[in-house]
Amino acid sequence: MKKIIIALCVALVVFAVGYNAYQSEKSAKTGLKKVYAVMPLTGSLATLGQEGKKVMDFMMKNGDYPFKVVYIDSEGNPMKALTALQAATVSEKEPIVFSFILSSVNSALAPYIAKKNGFLFGVSTSMVNADCNNWQLLTLTIADVSSPLVDYVLSHHRSLDIVYIEDEYGVMEAKYVADALNKKGLTDIRKWAVPLNITDVRNEVVKILSKKPEAILIVGVPNLAYVNLFRNLKQQGFKGTILADNSLASPWVQDNVGKDANGIISVAEKIETEADLSASAKTFKEQMTALGLKVNQSHLQAADTLNLIKYTIDKNLPFERATYENLQGWDSASGDHVVFKDGQSSYPTILVIYKDGKYYPYAEEK
Repeated sequence: MKKIIIALCVALVVFAVGYNAYQSEKSAKTGLKKVYAVMPLTGSLATLGQEGKKVMDFMMKNGDYPFKVVYIDSEGNPMKALTALQAATVSEKEPIVFSFILSSVNSALAPYIAKKNGFLFGVSTSMVNADCNNWQLLTLTIADVSSPLVDYVLSHHRSLDIVYIEDEYGVMEAKYVADALNKKGLTDIRKWAVPLNITDVRNEVVKILSKKPEAILIVGVPNLAYVNLFRNLKQQGFKGTILADNSLASPWVQDNVGKDANGIISVAEKIETEADLSASAKTFKEQMTALGLKVNQSHLQAADTLNLIKYTIDKNLPFERATYENLQGWDSASGDHVVFKDGQSSYPTILVIYKDGKYYPYAEEK
């Protein structure tokens, strides 16, 4: 009897040691308990934030992610975002943060996250704060969005009117396009600024049309001013070429622009029109279709951030920029197209044309 008891005790000790080792290994592997998602869930940029959140909620519910997401409303304001993040991470030693859109927000958060030895995954076209390197961007660059549009204008037009929403993205994109065209010899360019928070753009459109533009490019965040520019141009009978950045692909914009998007030439991520998708990209596209969504930039970047964090934890890799340099083989919603270099990312884009609520590769449109 004594031998049996001793054997049982030994077995229990072995089990306990083994179980604790398993738990320690599991804990070390998962490590991260929370990911802080700083997004504009209210305010003028809420449509973008809500689109990203919808995808993240779906993926977290249906996927095997070794962390949970804590949402923080940035309201699209750098200082409000920083204050809210500080309050949420007081006791967090190495916070992992996903900041969804706006260079100014990401740049405000990066130094604070660096002081806490954390890491920032940012969705923005650039980082204003160059003193920190504790971040990795996951987004289309200005060049990704603008280059196909620049090439089109150079091939088809002798002048261009650029209408931009006065947010940081619109300002940067308008400047990039104008500079790129100037460098390639097209100098007949007019730029028109539209205030971020106005909704009635009729006066702006009248002023623009009074100059008899040949082609008009509209860029900026997808808000009511952005939507109403397309509507008013069509309503006032503009017959020239209308071009748009990738904000036109937002489901909210499409719902509001409707048939006024017909004939507009724009830019889309390659996944949205590519037939030959990788397994992970195909799965993601099927999931979004089941959710009633057509894949756009907001969806891709929200999904890619979650998958990249999961990959880092599952592979027991450090959260640092070197981990992602030229990284391949992770489950990107965009397939194998994303290129990471020096903290930046690049997604391939193509020119598309809108027709009856859908868009098609421009080269295939007859």
